Amino acid sequence: MLQSLDLKSLPGLGQIAGKYILLLVFLLNFRAFPFVWHFRIFRPVFRIWADIWLIRLKNLLLLRSAKQKHAAIEAYFDQRSPVGINLLEYESVWRSFASVDESDYNLHLSNSSYAKTLDGARFKAACDLFPHFLRAGGRIALGGTSFSFLKEIPILSRYEVRVAIRAWDTKWMYIICKFVTKNSNKSSRKPTHTTATPSSSAAFINDTSPGLSTAPTPLPATSANPNPNLDSVDAKLNKLPSEVEEGYTLHTISISEMCFKIGRITVPPAVVFATNGLASSPSSTQTYQKVKEMLGNRGGLRKLREVYKGGWKEPEWKGLIDGAFASVDGLVKERAAVLSGVKRGLEGAKVM
Repeated sequence: MLQSLDLKSLPGLGQIAGKYILLLVFLLNFRAFPFVWHFRIFRPVFRIWADIWLIRLKNLLLLRSAKQKHAAIEAYFDQRSPVGINLLEYESVWRSFASVDESDYNLHLSNSSYAKTLDGARFKAACDLFPHFLRAGGRIALGGTSFSFLKEIPILSRYEVRVAIRAWDTKWMYIICKFVTKNSNKSSRKPTHTTATPSSSAAFINDTSPGLSTAPTPLPATSANPNPNLDSVDAKLNKLPSEVEEGYTLHTISISEMCFKIGRITVPPAVVFATNGLASSPSSTQTYQKVKEMLGNRGGLRKLREVYKGGWKEPEWKGLIDGAFASVDGLVKERAAVLSGVKRGLEGAKVM
């Protein structure tokens, strides 16, 4: 056998093997390459741009007038608007998988990858819920995100991020994101309810603090050194839902605090919600009907921007906006107190 082996072919075989190994490394880490993250994040925008390009092409081929072209664009965004949707019941879903480049040496999704995934999940929800605000030049700023890691997501597992806005105040909206996986056929036969760890505040970390990538080890509680801030966080976190429907497993919960900006001006969340068609019931969409009428005319987008910059304070706007969520005002305030208290408790714990 040794005599039949051509030693001259070994360098060639090594080159071929090297090429395949290099290709394998590339395929396993393709999501870590330049601009891949940007493409994943901005996919919803690319779809909208493609739709608008097709509408403009159709307008050109049909030789439509300027008024008809404007009406076609506005009809498209009106169709995309979440008119009449109850925001407290709405849930956006972002699907992904635990790729090799986003997993750690323990062969599960790295804690640092959760924040990276949230960028895309929250941006998709924003494009679906606030199309007119984004068209008017608005942006959404992140104040901070906290995580509670309940169970690891194994490498190469498919998972989904469920994004929901569950409360807001005059400045911040509070977004709860749940990382869940679908159980296999065998495991889905049994009810699957994931409960939080005994000390939920110990499992929560804040991604605004540099250097944190894993949940800290909880310190033993002693009567000589009580920690009222963390106890308060525990009590508040116990009020948050930590279960998912049968057939799914809850792995991680995150709470994000975000605000709306036009330039340097902060826009109250209720203003953005109501002007994009969101309301506590389908019968409370008078604000959006006024926006729709405004956008039907040329220059309407500029006028809407002025509304966001402070025009909403005028009586003709403020009354409509207040009425959009009047029926759930008490519930929203109660939830906002819980969710804002989580962050305050964590910030207070930093100095201890």
